[in-house]
Order: sequence, then C-alpha cells, then structure tokens
Amino acid sequence: MGYIKILANVIKFLKLEAGKFKYTYEDERTTITDEKDNVIIITEANPYYEVDDIFTEEEIDEIFSDDLTLKMEHLEVKDEYKGQGYAKELVKEGLKYAKKQGNEIYLNASPIGHSGLNLNDLTKFYKKFGFKVLYKQGPNNIMIKYF
Repeated sequence: MGYIKILANVIKFLKLEAGKFKYTYEDERTTITDEKDNVIIITEANPYYEVDDIFTEEEIDEIFSDDLTLKMEHLEVKDEYKGQGYAKELVKEGLKYAKKQGNEIYLNASPIGHSGLNLNDLTKFYKKFGFKVLYKQGPNNIMIKYF
C-alpha cells in the first residue's frame, strides 16, 4: 500500500514538472511562460536584416548557418522573483526548445531597468549557457550560441 502512495506522488510530481512551462505560439514567435508568469521569447530571425548594420554579408554568411536562426528576444523575471533561479530555468527551457528548431540562437544582451543585472554580469550569465560575445555595441553585447 505504501508503494502505491509513493508512486502516486512521483507521478504527481512529474506532471507538475512537465506542466511547469506554458508555450504560446504566434507567427514566428514563441513565448515560454513559467508558473510565476515570468517569460522568455524566442523568435525566428533573419540575420541579413537584423545585424546588417553591424556585419557585412560575408561575415553574416560565416557566423550564421543557412538553416533556421533563432533569436532570444526577451527575458523578463518579475522583481519579486529575481535572484531565485527563475531566469536560469527560463533560459534552459528556451535553449531546449531552440535546439530542436535551429542550429544557433543569438541575443542582444542589454540591461533593462534599474533592478536588472549590469552588462558585465548579464554577459557572464549568458556565457554560463554557452553564449559567446560576437560584438560589443555600446551598452550591450550581441551574443551567439551554436548547437
């Protein structure tokens, strides 16, 4: 009888973990929301349009694959949940999704607001996930991760 209760609790836990994130799809944009309504947004990107003011066409050909390129557009954790690991979990989930879709993902590491990380700490945060700085652009860094 005790094993059945333990098994039921394990199944309940696994269902909670599986339902931890909600995916919303709209056109070429995927929004992943956690249980606290923190979000990460992943979009399909066209590097020839989005970074053509930074890189030449030849450089874009070298940096980005011919396959689908994704961009991490937005990561937002509500102030009351900052410093508790929610950003880390959202990025991990976003990268898990992105890896199934394309060969690389890039982002513009740009501090927003007064309660977020500064550029140096934000860059270190993304480097922990395998992102590398492509280009330092004033108060932000263009970063990329290959799968």
